[in-house]
Parts: sequence; C-alpha cells; structure tokens
Amino acid sequence: MDKQKPFPSNEAKNAADNRERPSFEENKIVSTGSADGKMKDRPQSTDTSETSTKEAAASSVEEQPKHVAWWKEEKPERSLSPQLQQLLDEADESFVERFLEAQKKAEDGTWLWTLYLDGRPLAREALKRALKEKYNLTRKLRYYSYTKTLWIVPFQYGYTRYIKAIYKLAENRRDAEVWGIIAWRFDTGQPNRGTREVPVWKENEAEADNYDWEFRTDSTYKENTHYYMRRRTWRFLRELGKAGDSDYVPMATEALLQYRDIRDNYWEKSVYDLWLFNHILHRHSKRMTNTKIKRWGYPKARYTPSKVRWEPTGHKPATVNEREEAFPELWDHAPEPLMRLLLESQDRAKESYIISFAAKTLRQSHQQYLRELPLETFLQLLHSDHPDRRAFAVEEIRARQDADNPSAELLFGLLDSQYADVIQFAAQALRHFHQKYLRELPIETFQQLLESDHSDRRAFAAAEILARQDAKNPTVDDLLAMLDSEHSEIRAKVIEYSEKGASRWKVECCHDAMAGVVGWLDKEMKEKHNASHETGKILYLTNAGRDWVAFLRPILEQIKQRDQVTIQLAQRFHVVMIEEFFLEQVPDLIRRAEESGTPFTAADLLPFFISIKKEVRDEVQRILRERFGQLQVDADFLVQWASLPGEEHRYYVVQLLSDMRFHMVPVLPEFLQTLWRRMKSPDVPEETREFLRDDLLGSVYLEEVATAPLEKVLRLFDSDDVGLQSFGGRLLEINPPHPQELSEGQMLALAHSPVAAVRRQTWGMLEEVREKQIPDLLFNLAETDWDDTRQWAVARIEALPQGQVTSELIYGLLDSAREDIQQLAMRLVREYRKHLDEVELLLRAGESPYMSVQLFALEIGEKIVWNPDRLRRMERFFRTVLFRVQKGRPLKDRTLQLLQRLGQQNREMATEVVPILGDYARNGGKGDFSRVMVILTQIRSRYPEVGSPLRIETEEAANGGLYE
Repeated sequence: MDKQKPFPSNEAKNAADNRERPSFEENKIVSTGSADGKMKDRPQSTDTSETSTKEAAASSVEEQPKHVAWWKEEKPERSLSPQLQQLLDEADESFVERFLEAQKKAEDGTWLWTLYLDGRPLAREALKRALKEKYNLTRKLRYYSYTKTLWIVPFQYGYTRYIKAIYKLAENRRDAEVWGIIAWRFDTGQPNRGTREVPVWKENEAEADNYDWEFRTDSTYKENTHYYMRRRTWRFLRELGKAGDSDYVPMATEALLQYRDIRDNYWEKSVYDLWLFNHILHRHSKRMTNTKIKRWGYPKARYTPSKVRWEPTGHKPATVNEREEAFPELWDHAPEPLMRLLLESQDRAKESYIISFAAKTLRQSHQQYLRELPLETFLQLLHSDHPDRRAFAVEEIRARQDADNPSAELLFGLLDSQYADVIQFAAQALRHFHQKYLRELPIETFQQLLESDHSDRRAFAAAEILARQDAKNPTVDDLLAMLDSEHSEIRAKVIEYSEKGASRWKVECCHDAMAGVVGWLDKEMKEKHNASHETGKILYLTNAGRDWVAFLRPILEQIKQRDQVTIQLAQRFHVVMIEEFFLEQVPDLIRRAEESGTPFTAADLLPFFISIKKEVRDEVQRILRERFGQLQVDADFLVQWASLPGEEHRYYVVQLLSDMRFHMVPVLPEFLQTLWRRMKSPDVPEETREFLRDDLLGSVYLEEVATAPLEKVLRLFDSDDVGLQSFGGRLLEINPPHPQELSEGQMLALAHSPVAAVRRQTWGMLEEVREKQIPDLLFNLAETDWDDTRQWAVARIEALPQGQVTSELIYGLLDSAREDIQQLAMRLVREYRKHLDEVELLLRAGESPYMSVQLFALEIGEKIVWNPDRLRRMERFFRTVLFRVQKGRPLKDRTLQLLQRLGQQNREMATEVVPILGDYARNGGKGDFSRVMVILTQIRSRYPEVGSPLRIETEEAANGGLYE
C-alpha cells in the first residue's frame, strides 16, 4: 500500500474539487432575457472600436483549448499494487478478497477508479463489493472497547471525488449495476456532519490491530452535496422515463435490488426518508407525497415541495388496479426485470414495497409471461422466507392446478414446511384433488403428525383421523386420546366432530371417560341412573378447558335436574379457573350438593374459601356457619382453614371462632397446640404467623394461652422473631413468674430482649430479689446494646455497697469495649483504690487494647514503686504503646518519660529498659529517634557496663580509636 497521506487542508480540498468544474468562459452566456421571459440576442454596438475589441477577444477565446472534465478522459490515476495486478491479470478468484482487505486501509479511491476503467469481470466484482460492503473494527479505550461498523468505501475526503466520477461515467455508459449501487448509497447514506472518528492505518507492523483512531472534519460530502446527488439520481431516471428510453427499467431495477431493508442498518431511515426509492415506486401514489410539506417551525408558512423527504397522506392503500409507480407503461414491457425484483429483492421488511410492487405488476400486465413459466418456479418460491413471495406463488399455483399438477406426493411433502400459509395451501389442495391418496395412507401417518410442532399440521392430521371414523361406531380410543391432547386445535376438531351427531360416539365416549376418571368419584354414583355417564364426561372433559363450554352446558343442566350433584363435582369445576363458565356453575353446584343430601365434610369445602369468585366464598362460609357441628370439624381442618390468606377470610375466621367457642371445646386443646407450632414455624408465611399469633392466640384465645407453662413461654425468647418475643412478654405480664423461678441465664435473656416492655419487667424482678444483682450479671447487662438496660445496670453498679464492688467487677468493666463503661471502671478505681492491688490493676489495665485504658494504666504506673520483675511483666504493654503507628502521641510521650525515669534508677532496671528503647530506635518512628538516643546516652553514661546498641564516636575514633 502507498505511504499514508497527511490529512489535507481546506485549500487542497478546494483545489481538488475545482478540477471537475468547467471554466468560466466555457459556460459564458451571451444572451439576455426579455420582458416575456424569452431569450433574445443582445443588440450589436455601433462603436467600431468596441466591435473590433470584442472580435479580438472572441478570437482569443476560440484559440484557447476547450476544458474537458478529468473523468471524461477515462485515464487511471494510479495503478494497482504489483501483487494485486498479478492476481487480476491471472484471473485469480482470490483477487476480490485481497483487494477488499487492501482497500480498507487505502486513503483514497484511486484504485476504485482504476478498477472501473479496467472493466474485466473480476475488477467489476471487486468494485461492486467494495461499494456495497461494510466491515467491523474494534475501538479500544482505557477501560472498555466496542465495535464500530465502517464502509469499505466511505464518503469522505479522498473518496468522494472518485465516487462521483464513477457515478457520472456510469450514467454516460448506462452501466445499470454500478450506477444502481452508488445511487442506493446516495439515497440511504448520510452526509458528513461535524467531526468524525476514522481509522488511520500504520505501516510496517505485523500485528492485526495496526491502526489508530483520529478525529477529522470532512467537508467533501456535506448536506448540500448529499441532497444534490440524491436529486440527481432521480433526475437522471426521470429524463430516461420521459424519453421512453428502454434503459429506465434496468437502471431502476438495479437500484431497487440494493435496498436491503427499509430501515438501513447504518442510519435508521424510514421509508419516508428515501428519495429515489419513493419516486420509483410511489411517484403516483396517494398514500405518500413530497409536494405538500410544511416547513418545521413555521406554522404560517405555505406548503412547499420537499427536497429531502416524503410524508404519509393518510390515504388508504392502493387498490388492485391502481398503479403507483413512475412510468408504468415502461414496466408493462419488462416482465424479466419485475421477476428479478420478485426473486432477488433483499428487502426483509414484513411488508415489502419492492416485492409487492413486482408481484402486483406481474399479475396486472404480464399474465401471458407468468403462464409460460414452469410450475417449478412457483414451487421453489413456496420455500421463500418472505410471506409476499409465498403468497404470490400460492396464487399462481392455484390458478393452474388440477388433479395431476401438482402431484399428491409433492403436496404432502409441502406439509413439512415451516410456514403456515404453505401448510394450509397443501392441506386444501390435498383435500380437493387427492382424497383417494389420503384414504390410502395408513392412519399411523396422521397420528405421527398429531405430535408435530406446527398447529396447522396437527389440525390437518386431526381432521383426517376424524374423517375416517364411522359416525355410528367410532373408534373411541382414538377419540379419547385426541380429547386428552394438550393442543387446543386437536380438541377443537373432536368437539366439532361430536357436535355433528354420532349418538353412539357420545354414549361410548361418556362410558370410557367414566372409566378413566381417577380417585375421587364414588362407585355408588356410577351405579345411579344414566346421569353418571354425563357426569363422568364432564369430569373428564373439564381438563380441556374453555374448548368445552358449549359442549358441557346442556349435559350440566341434565345433571342438575336429576339431583346427582356432589361436592366433588363442584370441586372439579372450581379447579378449572381458565374459563368463567366453570366458576359460574360452582355456587349452584355447592347448593345442589347440599340439598341432595350427599355427605361431605368441612375439609371438602376448604378449596372454596380462597376462590376468586365472591359468590363461591359466601356460599361455603354460610354452609360452615350453619352446619359447623355436622361437618366433622377437626383440628387439622381448623388450622388449615385459619391459615388461608386474605383479609376478608381472616375477618370471617375471627368472627366464626369467637361465635363457635362452645362447639370448639372437644378440639380446642389440639387446635391451640397446632396453632402454637405453626406460629413459630419459619416455613409458614410471615403474614400468616402474625395472624395466628396476634389475632387468634393473642386475642380470641388469649385467656387459654396465658396459662401456658413458664418453660414454654420462655422458649419464645430464644427466637429471633421480635413478634414472638413481644407475645412472650404479654404472656409474662399477664401471668408474671416469681423471680426465684428464673435462673441467671433466663434473667439475662429477658434483660437483653429487643422488646422494651420485657426488659422493664425484668428490671422489676431484679429489684425484688437483690441477691440476683450479682456483679457478673450487672457487668453483663452493662455491655448490652440497649441504652435503657445499660443505664439501669450502671445505676445499680454505682449503688452497690463497698463489699460487693470486687476487683473482678472493676477489671471486667475495664475490659469493656464501650468507652462509657471504661470511664465507670476508672471512677470505681479512684474510689476504691485503697482496696485494690495496684500491681494487679496495672497489669490488667496494661493488657487492654484501648488507648484510654492504656493511658489510665500509665497514670497508675507513674504512682507505684517499680522493680525489674514488674517491668518485665509490663514489657509487652510498653512495646504495644511505642510501636502503635500514627496513634497515641500523648501516650507515647508519657511512656518514654516513664522509661527514662525507670532506666536511671539502678542497673537492673536499666538492663530491662535498654532493649525496649533500642528496638524502638531501630524500628520505630523517626520523630522520636533523637529523643531515644538522648535517653540511651543518659543510661549508658550512668551505667556503662549495661549492653547498649548505641555507638559513640569520639575524637580518638577519628584517629583510629573507637570507644563503645
């Protein structure tokens, strides 16, 4: 590839563009206009000198060579690279791909111009693909990357000049293929606006990602140029059409074949933004227009023709005979291009303007041409992925089909199509022309089609299976299997068949359906009258849902009249909630089941209490209230019934249980125990647990629950559920235990409860029994998270007599993580210092990780008498304070002062202090280094025999001697 060209200046761009413009003298007009608008010659001047001057000027102009646009000379500006040229000369198929890769990195379109002038098939193929195709490049940023889609041939500087030249030359040559591609690019593309990010390829790099990105401003294809080129494309076609030129149709066809979609992937354009496209297809359309467009932002402006877009008019779609395209008379003589548009159009829109136009025009103007096409052409179109093509093919095949054409085998094969319209066409044709063929197929063939993944195939197979049934003696097994299908279209076919008659079918189906019903249907009911057959049929067929409404209604009325309704039948109807018909029957079925005297229990009514239909809920609530003592109400039913959701239902539960206390006596103990377990179970929804706890156990049955054993109540406080603990607090408040009944652990658990009332109740019990206020318990309560309990414990500690304030209590308070408790401990130390072992206190305080306690330990240390043993035991404390990073400056200062004083007391103390200070000098902070050196020097000067890391250099050391 040639060396990368620098991005040009605007002067260079203008100079390049001016090469295309004719000279001023070439376009000079020497005519003038008259008042009527016609051009007239200028009057000649009578001045001889003026005349001679003009003649001399004219002769000089004639002597100058006439300007010819550079592209008309048809000369290449740059040859291909040697490698590409060799591949092209050898007609190597790899030339196209190699050229496209090279063109992505090119800075201009000179090679495009060279290929167009070359004209060989490979050269044209490479040019067309370069103009049509895009490629992806990865844009990598610091933290993420994304993919940009770019044209191989962009409309930007270095390319626009050559694209316009190729376009103009294609106009002159009537080169439909190349002209159509560029015209499509003009119509669907966008102008260059502002600054754009473009790839700049590097040279001499082997990596695949050998490109950078630059922001560039390009003015070679701005809005005015873009709109001009779009209008020029239609102007060229319009002139051809007006002249009746036969080139109009192929040129328009090639342009239309380029439209891949009405919404272009590069710029989201709608059909109204396409200028050339709409002029070709909708020039005479009443659905859209470009002649009455109001300028945006000017409400009082006149309607003026638009230069850029079309707009819908709200008119209805064109009729069959209405022609919308431009120059319809030219299309009337060109069936082959229309067939190309029908077969090859790349428009993937669901409603394709191009395919619809081609199909409509072929039907209107080229019936003879269509009749001469072989049938295989239309059969192939049935496999197209576009519905308009398939619809066209179906219409043409129907117009010419007979008993032998298409064949039965071919039509049966079309049933495997994935398209519904093709399957429906094949099914209709088979039934109309090939009944004998269908009858000869084994029934297993259609049974396999019942398992197909397409509803139209399944419906066809079901219809054929039913068509083979004997109306008087059908094969019930096949029919029942189809009834039980999960596919509604199969069930619908069986219903349709059964509605046509076949009394034998109805009887047999009912009988077999009865045999297939499982479990809950009484044997006795089967033996009662013939109604059992209809009942069994209902129970079986309700599985089919809404398909069966019309079928079931008359049979249901027969059952109601014969008083054979059970509560189980009502349950069956209630389960089928997909159709309002079934729910509408349930209240009446429940009433008739009650009136018929068939036995049922309260548990049988349970599903109806949560019905979505209020009439159903009201009916079972009435029955339960009126027949509470007769329905075998047990604890299991009551718990399940009380646990059902819904505010309305819970209100009814509370009212009924309050009214039925006398009837509840036999089952009440078991009922309350089960409620207690469900109230605590995490598997029960929280809303249900709250209802059972607060509204039933905590209200309706509070009197009975309040007498629960203390151990059972205390176990409520082991739960993390605050609601359970609050409920336990209520029970303790109603039936308070004696403090002696509670252990220390139980007292603590109650005092730490998140329920404030429980905590306050516990304080009262502790106040009653002073001996329970032992130091360990008070210390535990002082550490609680609850402020009120902690304040109570602190007040009790401060009120303790002297004999109960032990050293262990004070040490425990010093170990607290709470600063207020630490301050309490320090106050107690100051108050009871005479009664405490100061050395033990110092050691315990020194073990604390908190600075406030450590500072307090230093205060104690400054007042006691030290010895080497105490110093050794406190070494860890001193090291912890000194080596703490960036914290405790006052603490470090006081520690160094104390160590300085202790190190100068005697030799034994110095021996213990020096290692601590030495380690700190080597590894501690720089700010204390000089201070530590001073302390070590003082200790060394007083006790030179004590080992020290300090080396003192004297004048003798400078002469070779060193004193350590």
